[in-house]
Amino acid sequence: MSNKFKIQIPASSSNLGPGFDCFGLALNIFNEYKVEITSTNDYFDIESNLSDDKFCINNKDNLFYKSYLHLLTKNSVEKIPGIKVTLNSQIPCSGGFGSSGTAVLAGLMAANKILDNKLTDLEIVKEASILEKHPDNVCASMLGGFCLSKFENNELTYKKIDWKLNLDILMLYPTNFRVSTSEARSVLKKEHSLENCISNLSNSAFFTAAVLTKDLQLLTNSMNDKIHEEQRLKLIPGALEIITMAKENQAIGATISGSGASLIVFVNSKSNKLSILNKAEEIWQSHKIESNNIVCKVSNSGALIY
Repeated sequence: MSNKFKIQIPASSSNLGPGFDCFGLALNIFNEYKVEITSTNDYFDIESNLSDDKFCINNKDNLFYKSYLHLLTKNSVEKIPGIKVTLNSQIPCSGGFGSSGTAVLAGLMAANKILDNKLTDLEIVKEASILEKHPDNVCASMLGGFCLSKFENNELTYKKIDWKLNLDILMLYPTNFRVSTSEARSVLKKEHSLENCISNLSNSAFFTAAVLTKDLQLLTNSMNDKIHEEQRLKLIPGALEIITMAKENQAIGATISGSGASLIVFVNSKSNKLSILNKAEEIWQSHKIESNNIVCKVSNSGALIY
């Protein structure tokens, strides 16, 4: 085994409206990890291009290292090989891009390399789901495309569907405002009406059908949620205004990315893309929130190690 290798993992967006904790979508924005196995056991060092070290801490609480250590320990490796990592990050650390999932996957993939690729992709995603507590982001980042997944009774079930819709994606995100995953989950209702549950089940089915049949109108009509969006929008100043504005500017669909605070907007040639980008910035500025955006597409390729 070479003691130097690279791992490339795409960002992801989850939920996509009705597919709460089930839908994941890989984006062609990537984190690249250059990895070197060292001769010093139990050693870890990471450097990154991130301006704020709190998002990539250089100690053994780092998500990459914790995942790396988890898999090697689980496989009874007594002397943990030292590891030096250089991260080139394209993925914003603002919530909604699945950045923590990429770190978990990268750590597991590095450990699996040391284990002579003992684990399959399915087994790596299962380990990542255990660490991340849900599979939607890690499934998409590992496999690419549009992924359906569930983690139930410690068993992972997933299905990857190649994304063939000719759409651009606008990822709109605040740079000085975050919503923690725990906070975003704490505001959710514990019980829902039968009507709301049926609505989400129907929209999830129609969203999947829209992806398979490339039906843009069906995609637009299905991106409605009755389970999590209303409560989470209250945590993100200006988010509802931006989503409403995007739809008024002929976006195919717009919703919270993951648990926020990022927003995902699907657009095509008929959408007023420039207006959406400019007005989103203005709306967030009115709430004293600095923001940025990335224009991207879906990546049908998942994680790579080479």
